[in-house]
Amino acid sequence: MWVILDEAHLTTIAVHPSYRRRGLGSYLVRLAIDLARRNQAKRITLEVRETNIPALELYQKLGFVRKGFLRRYYGDTGENGIVMWRILEVETEDSC
Repeated sequence: MWVILDEAHLTTIAVHPSYRRRGLGSYLVRLAIDLARRNQAKRITLEVRETNIPALELYQKLGFVRKGFLRRYYGDTGENGIVMWRILEVETEDSC
């Protein structure tokens, strides 16, 4: 993840296939959100393959919304990308 000024950009999240469906992806994204907040980011963004339905569902469950479309974004396959954003609320003692 990169944090530039008040924006965090989540670049890569991956879970080995043998360890999927155990909550690790959710844990990693929540950790990134927490780290972004600690670095004073007001929003976090990411790109995800249009065909990666499990990732899209995870990000939506964690409060990300679709904000853009990137035609043929992924050079290895020519797949389209989806841009997603989440506004980061001010951290309080009850957050997380």
